[in-house]
Amino acid sequence: MAAEVADPRYWAFISYSHADEAWARWLHGAIETWRVPWRLVGHPHQDGPIPRRLFPVFRDRDELSSSHELGGAIRQALAQSRYLIVICSPRSAASRWVNEEIRHFKAMGREARVLALIVDGEPGSASAECFAPALSRRVSVDGTVLDTEAVEPIAADVRSGRDSRRHARLRLLAGMLGIGFDALQRRERRRLIWRAASAATLSVALLAAASSAWQWRERQIAETGRQQSVQRLTAIGREALQQGAYARATAALKQAVALGGNEPALNLALHQATAVSRAWLRRWSLGAPARRVALSADGRRAAAVSKHDHIAVWDAASGAELFRGEPSGTGFESPAKPLFSADGRYLLRLLRTVSGAPSQLRIIDLERGGDSFDGPVAASNPHGWNHSFSTDSRWATWVEPDGGVTIWDLERRQAAEVLSLPVRARVAALAPQGMQIAVGDIDGGVTLYAQDTGRSIRRYEGLDDPVITLAFSPDGRYLAAGDASGAVRIWQTASGELHATAGHRFAVEGLQFSHDARRYLSLADDGVRVWDNRNGALIRAPDLAHAQSHWPALHPDGEQLVLTDGDRAILMDTASGRVVHDYDAHLGGAFDADFDAAGRHVVIGGADGNVSLWRHPAFPLVQYAHGDALHRRSGTAVTHVAYSPDGTYFASAATDGRVQIRRSSDGQLQRTLGGHLHSVEVLLWEPDGKGLVTIQYDGVVRRFEVASGSQTLVRETGWIQNFWVSRHLSADGQQLLLPTENPDRPITLIELASGEFHDLTAITAVAPMPATAGVGPWAYAIADAVRVGDPRDDSAVWSWPIPPLNGDPAEVATLAVSADGHHLFVGLSDGRLALLDARSGTLRASHDERNVPAVIAGISTDGRYVALMRQDEAIELWTLQSQQLQPLLGHGGTVHSFTFAPDGKFLATASFDGSARLWSSASGRELAAWRLHAGGINTAALHPDGGQLLIGSADNRVSLIELRTDPHPLAEPNATQRCSTIWLVEDETLLKRAPVNCNAVAASAVPAHADAP
Repeated sequence: MAAEVADPRYWAFISYSHADEAWARWLHGAIETWRVPWRLVGHPHQDGPIPRRLFPVFRDRDELSSSHELGGAIRQALAQSRYLIVICSPRSAASRWVNEEIRHFKAMGREARVLALIVDGEPGSASAECFAPALSRRVSVDGTVLDTEAVEPIAADVRSGRDSRRHARLRLLAGMLGIGFDALQRRERRRLIWRAASAATLSVALLAAASSAWQWRERQIAETGRQQSVQRLTAIGREALQQGAYARATAALKQAVALGGNEPALNLALHQATAVSRAWLRRWSLGAPARRVALSADGRRAAAVSKHDHIAVWDAASGAELFRGEPSGTGFESPAKPLFSADGRYLLRLLRTVSGAPSQLRIIDLERGGDSFDGPVAASNPHGWNHSFSTDSRWATWVEPDGGVTIWDLERRQAAEVLSLPVRARVAALAPQGMQIAVGDIDGGVTLYAQDTGRSIRRYEGLDDPVITLAFSPDGRYLAAGDASGAVRIWQTASGELHATAGHRFAVEGLQFSHDARRYLSLADDGVRVWDNRNGALIRAPDLAHAQSHWPALHPDGEQLVLTDGDRAILMDTASGRVVHDYDAHLGGAFDADFDAAGRHVVIGGADGNVSLWRHPAFPLVQYAHGDALHRRSGTAVTHVAYSPDGTYFASAATDGRVQIRRSSDGQLQRTLGGHLHSVEVLLWEPDGKGLVTIQYDGVVRRFEVASGSQTLVRETGWIQNFWVSRHLSADGQQLLLPTENPDRPITLIELASGEFHDLTAITAVAPMPATAGVGPWAYAIADAVRVGDPRDDSAVWSWPIPPLNGDPAEVATLAVSADGHHLFVGLSDGRLALLDARSGTLRASHDERNVPAVIAGISTDGRYVALMRQDEAIELWTLQSQQLQPLLGHGGTVHSFTFAPDGKFLATASFDGSARLWSSASGRELAAWRLHAGGINTAALHPDGGQLLIGSADNRVSLIELRTDPHPLAEPNATQRCSTIWLVEDETLLKRAPVNCNAVAASAVPAHADAP
C-alpha cells in the first residue's frame, strides 16, 4: 500500500533531465488536458474521488542549483505530489538531481507511486542505461538506496517500435487512476465510438447549426493557435535574449506582438531586444567582403578595406562617402587593418603583393581629396602592423624592405629621418610622447631611439626570436612586444625594467592596451587573450577560430571586447566571459571590428560587403565598474546600492571603502565620498535626499552632505552583524537602528544629531514606520507581542499579542512595512504569517500552518502581496486575497532582496546565485531573468517609479536595467530594425535574409540619435 499524501496539491511531479525538456513539455500537457471518462468521475480512489481532470502537474522549468541538496521548493513540491513520473533516458540516468528527486520521493514511503516513461536507452544496458539508480532499487525511509533489492517500475515506452504517444499516455494514466490499461483503453475506445454514434444521430437535427458551430470552432482553433504561436515566439525570443542574440530575439518577439501578444513578459523582453537595433546608426556598402575596418579616434570617420584592395572612407555623421579606391589589378591585397592618424586626417594602409614582391605602404590625405603617397615597406606579421602615427598626427613611421626605419613628415610629405640600424628592423612604433620611437628587430631585441637624431636611448631585453608586433600603452608608461615564438614581454618604458610576461603557442600578431593600461589584449593563431597588466594574470581566453582572419576589438576601458568569428560579431564581458549581446547584422558573418578612442561607437565589417556603425553601449542594461581605474583594487566587490528618495541619484558602496553617487538618468558620476578606512556595508538616504548615512563593516557611522561631500563622524558602534538583513533609518532621518556583535548591546538605536546610544536589549525584530502612517517611528517585537511606537521607552501606540499555536509560544522572526505605512507583515518563528493594519494593529490576514520561519520579506504598497524567503531558502509569494502561498522557482542561491513596483504589479528579486529576476505579482510567473555577473549579486534596489533595477555585484560592477512592460510601439523602430538585422520569422522559424537598402534610411535615422558622431 502506497503511503498517503498528507497535503496533495499536484497529481504528479515530472522528473527529467533538461536535455529531455521537449518530452517533459509534451507529457505535462498530455496529462493536464486529458479528460477522465465520465463513468470514472467520482469513483473512489486512494486519494479521494476521481476528478474530471488530473490537474495540476508539477514540472520544474529551471536548472537546479549546484548546491548539494534539493531546494526547499522542490522538496515541498515532491511532498505535495501524488505520483512521481520519471522520463527515462541515458541523460536522466546520469543526472544527480533526477536520482535525488526519486530517492527523496521513495523515502517518503511512496515507492508504489513511481511511474516511468522510457524515451531513449535500454534498461540494464552497460552503455545506454536509462534507469537512474534510485528508480530500479528500493529506498529505505532514511533515503538509502538498497542495491540488493531491485524493483521494476510501471513504465510506458515510446521508443521506436513500442507504444505510440497516445498509448503511452493511457498507460501512465491507468497507473495514476489505479485501473488496468486494457480497461482504460476499452473505456477510451467506447467514448470515441459513443461520440461517433451520437454525432451520427444528431447530424440531421444539427445540420442547420453545424455551419455556425463550425465557424465558431474554426475561430476558436484559430484563436488557440494564435495564442500558442504568441507563447512559442515569446519563448524563442526570451531564450535568444538570454543568449545575447538580440537580433534574433527582436524578430521573434516582434512577430509575437504582431500576432496580438500583449503580455508584460513579452513587452519587457521586446523593449530590451529592440534596444540593440536602436543602437544601429549606419550601414555602408564596400562592394566586397569588408576584411578590415577602422574608426577614427573621434569616431567621425570610418574606413574599410577588402582583401583585394577595395577601400572606402565615410563620414559617420552625415553618411557621406569621402573616398573610394577600387582594386588596381596589380596583384595587391590588404591584410592589415587601416590606421587613422589621431586627428582623422590621414589613413595609412598596407598593400602586400601576392607574388612576394615588396609590399607597399599608402598614406591617404583625406583633407586633400584622397591624395596619397606610396612607398615600399617590409612585410611584417599577417596583420601588417609594422607602422604607426604619432599622437600629434605630425609623423608616420614604417620599416623599409632593407630593415631600415623611415620617419615621415606628414605636412612636408617627405622623409624627416631614415634610421639605419645595426640589426635589421622588423617592426616600429612611435611613442605617445617625447619624440621617441621603439624598434623591434629580427634578433629579438627592442630598442628605444630618439626620433630626431636616431640616438639609442634604451634597450629592452627578454625576447629571443624576431619581434613582429609592438604597442605602447596610451600614456606611454609601458611598451609591449611579441615575437615569432609567441612570447609577450611588457617593460616600464622609462626604466626598461621588465614588468610582465605572457605568451602564446604561436607568433604574436597583435597587442592592444586599454586606455588606462590596466588590461591588454594579445592575439595569435591559438586565439585571443586578455591579461591583467597589474599582476600578469590571464583574465579571459575566449575561443576564437581563424585568428588571422578575424581581429578582436578591445573596448578602451578593457571591460569588454568585440569578437568576430566568421558567424557573427559578439560583445563579450572580459571578466565573466558572458556574451552581452551580438551584432548579428551581416549575412555570412563578420570579419573585423573597431572602437573609437572614447568607446562610444563601434564599426563592424561583414562578409556581405556591408559596414555597420553602432552606438555603445547598445541597450538598456548599463554597467559601471565601481571606482576609478587608478584606485580600483582587484577583488573589490560592491556591497550596497540605494536610490535617493526621489530617484534622481543612486549611491553605491564597495569593499574598498569608496562610495559613488551617480545620476540615475544616464549614470554620470556626480561625486565620490571618501574617508572610509574599511568596507562600507550600508547606505541610507535621508528622507529629503540631502544627506547620506554610511556604515562601515567595523560599525563606524558617518553622515555626508551629498551636495558638498562634507562628512560628520557620528559614532563608532562596534562590528555590525547581519548588515544586509537589518539596518534602518527612521522616517524623519534622525534615528538609526542596527544590530552589533556586542552581546551587551545586540541592537542599538543612535540619535544621529547627538550620537547618543540607546541599547534595545529586549527587541527581536524591528522595521521603520513611514511618516504617512502617523503612529510612531518604529514597528518592533518584544517577547510575545508586536508593537508600534518608540522602543526607547516602550511607549506603544498599539500592541498585538502573538497567539500561541497548539499551546506553543512563538517569537517574531521578521517584520516588513508597506511603503505607505498601512500594512505590517509579521513572520513568526514557527513559520506562521500574519498581516496587520499598521495604524491600528488589527489582524487582516493570517496563514496559520507551521513551517520553516521566514527570514526576509517584502510587501507591496497596497498590501495585496508579500514575498518572503524562509530559513531553508525557499521563496514564496503570499497572495492575501486568495490566501495562497506560491513557490517562486528559479533562483539557485540565497535571495537577499525583494522589491515590489510602486503599483504592486511586479516583484524584483536578486540572489547570490548571480541572477536577478522579475515576477508577475498576480500570477507568480517569471517575466525576465538576468545573469549579469561572474560573482554573486550582493545588493539590489528598484527605482521609486519602478522603471529601473539597480544591481551591485561581487565582481565590482553596478548594473542599471531599464524596466518597461508597456506595449511596444511596433512602428517606431521598424526602419532601423530592417537595416540592423538579417532575421525574419516565417511559420515560427527564424530565417536569414539580406537587409534592405539602408542608404535612404540612414540619412533620417542618424539625426534621431543625440550621440551620433
